[in-house]
Amino acid sequence: MALIVNPILGIEGVTAGGNATGSLRVGPRYHTLVFFTYLNGALVAADSVIGRVRLMVNKKDIRSLFAAEILKINAFNKHPDTAGALSIHFAEPWQTDVDAMIRTAWDTTGEQSFTFSLELKTQAEPTDIVRIEAIQVYDNGHLFSADGKTLVKFIMRQLRTTYNAGAGQYDITDKYVGNRIARLFFDGPSNITDLEIVADNLKIHDATRVENNTLLDRYGMDPTQFKYAYVADIIGRTEWLMASETLNLQLESAAGQTITVIDESLTGSFA
Repeated sequence: MALIVNPILGIEGVTAGGNATGSLRVGPRYHTLVFFTYLNGALVAADSVIGRVRLMVNKKDIRSLFAAEILKINAFNKHPDTAGALSIHFAEPWQTDVDAMIRTAWDTTGEQSFTFSLELKTQAEPTDIVRIEAIQVYDNGHLFSADGKTLVKFIMRQLRTTYNAGAGQYDITDKYVGNRIARLFFDGPSNITDLEIVADNLKIHDATRVENNTLLDRYGMDPTQFKYAYVADIIGRTEWLMASETLNLQLESAAGQTITVIDESLTGSFA
């Protein structure tokens, strides 16, 4: 099925320091959104114009990250954005085959609304003019269960949480129990030297940053974008880790720091 590429029209509130908003038609299966940022008529780095990006379906946050974090995730997956662009990937072009790639496209069939909000940064001069242009990439395909009767949705959520971690060992306990975790990105001012993950009393992951980075690099990722990254779907088939009772993330770092954890988890609906 051919992809449809159209501009996103009617973005409102585009002014430095403001909040730009827009809506998309429900029904299509969305693969990608790309925002282009201009300052005084020239393309500029997206994270110099856009702060937080929120994507909402049925008025509920499904993704809420800063533009700088989205750019880093794209670069981590070896799909860096060109200067002035910010790509929001629903279908994941870094997966190993077409089926895996489009599995996570956002099928909005039956949903009530699909909206976005861009927090725009204040610029150096009051006369600076900000402009946002955007395109949407979608099709009208659907993914059905094996019997061909039930519509199946794999929705990749992206949400962030911050933790004030002391030097040495720091544990995050049971925060992500029940989530189908595809990836966890850890970021902060200092390196995380080691990560151990124990899910339902089974040790799932235990590696130093150097060891983990070597593995991720071998599988075609750029682990230098974050202080640590745990990737459950490392083989490129949208796999996940899910703990039903207990989940402990044990971090090691040389210095106390505020750590941001970006949780990419799969759900079967936008609810």
